[in-house]
Amino acid sequence: MLQVPGHVLAQVQHHGSSNWAAAGAATEPAPQADGSSSSSSSSQPPSRRRHLHQAIPIAPNALNVRPGLRASSSRPASWATASITPSARGFGIPKTFLGISHEWTNVEELNQAGSYLQLIQDLTAYGGGPLVVRIGGGSTDRQTAPAPASTWNALRQLQYKTGVMYIFGLNFKKGDVGLAKSQMDTIFKEIPSYSIMSFELGNEPNFYEGAHAKSSKEYIACCFVNDWERFVQALSCKTPAVFSTCTPGQFAGPAWGHVNMFPRTMDWFLKVNYPYLNLVTVHWYKARREDRNTVQSLLDEGPVRTEMANLRRLVEISRRYGKDLRVAEMNTISNSGREGLSDSLAAALWTLDGAFEVANTGAVGINLHWGDGLALYAALLRQKTGAAYVKPTYYAYLLLQMALGSGAQLVKLDLQAIPGAKLKAWPLLDTKSGSLRIVLINKHKTAAAGVSVRLPDDDYADGKLLRLLGKRGLEDEWGVSLGNMTYNLGGRVFGVPAGEIITKEAAKPMPAAGAKRANAGAVVTEAGSSAGAAGKPGVKYTVFMPAGSAALLVIPKRVK
Repeated sequence: MLQVPGHVLAQVQHHGSSNWAAAGAATEPAPQADGSSSSSSSSQPPSRRRHLHQAIPIAPNALNVRPGLRASSSRPASWATASITPSARGFGIPKTFLGISHEWTNVEELNQAGSYLQLIQDLTAYGGGPLVVRIGGGSTDRQTAPAPASTWNALRQLQYKTGVMYIFGLNFKKGDVGLAKSQMDTIFKEIPSYSIMSFELGNEPNFYEGAHAKSSKEYIACCFVNDWERFVQALSCKTPAVFSTCTPGQFAGPAWGHVNMFPRTMDWFLKVNYPYLNLVTVHWYKARREDRNTVQSLLDEGPVRTEMANLRRLVEISRRYGKDLRVAEMNTISNSGREGLSDSLAAALWTLDGAFEVANTGAVGINLHWGDGLALYAALLRQKTGAAYVKPTYYAYLLLQMALGSGAQLVKLDLQAIPGAKLKAWPLLDTKSGSLRIVLINKHKTAAAGVSVRLPDDDYADGKLLRLLGKRGLEDEWGVSLGNMTYNLGGRVFGVPAGEIITKEAAKPMPAAGAKRANAGAVVTEAGSSAGAAGKPGVKYTVFMPAGSAALLVIPKRVK
């Protein structure tokens, strides 16, 4: 796994760390040598700092606790049972899991002063980070020269203020090694080397039409792998035919256009090129803009199961060659998204669920693509004033980071729900405190659901719940809130932070069910419990889930 330099982590802690731990424990700022308190956000004066992570806390003494929504008069259409086994561990999720992807076009906006930059900083406010920023996409293979000085000035400042790490795209499609070499040389000159995670060659070569006067399929079959090897050797080696003169492990690829890459193609690519790679990259979009898409099709579970099964195979192949895999470009609908879908609450739920689906394959991260900054699927839209227009997907980013905190590991789940319930659960273990963080998602457009979260023993205290909601359902673009907090058109947060205390209850033993697959996050439709959970009384936490909503349930370890 790629290691993040210690001084980069320290920089993130200084610029983006939160006074609110992910599990909600409040701590005092550390005193400095001169007796002052350390700041935790940006280089702005303390009086001007706006800490979203303080505005949306999870600490029980900071919540305006209200009766749980499960007490609402709206009765759920169905009930589900989520039996969690904390001792059965899945994949660990790196602190660098979350990233964004931005085209070379208008990339300077990422350093735009005001609420826009503050909102980027807030993504590392809950203990995770550094944020991984990929500069690339369709614009990568259109570059004809290194970026201008204004670009490097903005990216240097962004790195200094937030501690981000970069994946830089180099033009591969043109076949001009000299151009790519000049791009690399400029990047090394302008950007601190410790913040460069990798160089990604090209973008989606499986869609290259006309390369070597061939169709995209013919090009992949005849030439791509060998072209990539020739290209990377010229960039890495003083004498291309002599490997001892090469600098290995600098590049990312193949930057494939979808997770449905044939595993044998990935194996072929890595067999030839693995010495030069430090990261394997593929892309994932739920659908194409050219196709008919609806809220229901966006959140359809069927295609995801097939795609994630293939991604898991790609991860396994990559690991055989000692490489991590990252979904370096990801979003709802390709080609900038679709209005009414990519900018809706439905997109936020897809993003949240999709992030955990990727993590559950063993992939080490995602980069959510923002296009040139004005795409429908971008989480933030820039304004000339430096303010930001916040889209619903940004709330999903925040909830994801709250759930991951400063260290998280997937744990085993048996989820029993009726067919068609469209309910998902993602249980995580806080690797530092031992507390549990469970992300619950109800993807149903109209039907509420009740969830009984069961644990096998009484080692846990009452839970704390934070909700992601929309006022107008899955199509909502404006009325989205997280923890009762929302944003105005200038990107400023407002509202009174509110959450719920979910009381722990004794649970009766569950009857055993037949054999079934029980992976983290897997939806199981049988009644009853797995053999491992059957017969154990344990405890339960009952949560009401409105239609089209998500929630984070934090269950701390009980103080004995």
